[in-house]
This record gives sequence, structure tokens and C-alpha cells, in this order.
Amino acid sequence: LGDMSTGPTLRGDTVYAGSEAGTVYALDTLANGATLWSYPTGDGAVKALIFPDRTGDDLYFSTDDTVWSLTDNGLSWTLNWSDATITLPTAPLYLTGEAYLYVGSTDGSLYELDVTTGTPVLPPSHRAVVLGDGAAAVGHPMRDSANGLVHVGTEAGVVYAVTIPRP
Repeated sequence: LGDMSTGPTLRGDTVYAGSEAGTVYALDTLANGATLWSYPTGDGAVKALIFPDRTGDDLYFSTDDTVWSLTDNGLSWTLNWSDATITLPTAPLYLTGEAYLYVGSTDGSLYELDVTTGTPVLPPSHRAVVLGDGAAAVGHPMRDSANGLVHVGTEAGVVYAVTIPRP
């Protein structure tokens, strides 16, 4: 599958992995890892993890310049949308069963994307919160479900707790 720096993600009998070349793979755990399908993004390395919707068939991930949503159809995929408006996005954080996805950016903002947008291939609506003075890159967000927060660090050495969903 080529060089990979992402961690694999398991959902049911399928493992998802992303390559440095920007391809997402769906692998069948029941068939010794046989490739069910692959999706070449053409946009650089897949970052960190591919987040599956644990209650559905959608997948969320980022590459160098784009945040993506695919649907796993079993032996093929459907592109739901791609958003190339966020500057160098981090891997997204998807909140299973909810309508939002969170992504950090080198533009100093944490973005909340609405994943319920039904129009294929168009970017979802998103809201951003600038952290600090907006000069430091924002890292990968982590969920604090007990308190309704997303925690995220910046290159300025500050960790922020942001209330979700954003108003």
C-alpha cells in the first residue's frame, strides 16, 4: 500500500488506512487484508487517522490541503464532500452520532464543520474560533465528552478548551 504514517482504524470487519501518497484504503479483515476499495485523493498524505461514523458508513479524514467525507459502500466509495478552504488542516475529530467535525489549522483557528450538508462535493458550512492571537498553528483536537469541550494545543504552547458545538 506504500508508505503510511497514519494509524489504522477498525470498523466492523473493515480496516481503513491512509498512505503518504494520499490514498485511503478499505481492507477486509475476513480476507487477510484484501483491498475492498481505494480512493486516491491527489492531495498529499492522509493525516493521522480516518474517523469513521460508528453509527453509519461515512468516513472523515484530512490530507495536505483538504478535509474529506466519503461513504463506504462495501466494495466502493462515494465522495460526499471535500473542503479545501481550511489552511493546512489537521486530522479531523468526528463526534459519532453528532453533526459536527472539528479540525485545527495553521491559520490559528479551530473549525467546526457541519457534516449534515447533503450536497455532494460541496464544502459543508463551518464556523471557526480563533485561538489566542491567531498567529500559532492549532493542533489535532481531542474530545472531552464529559464536559462538552474540545481540547486543542497550539504551537504557542497553550492548550485551549473550547465549548462545543459552537454557537
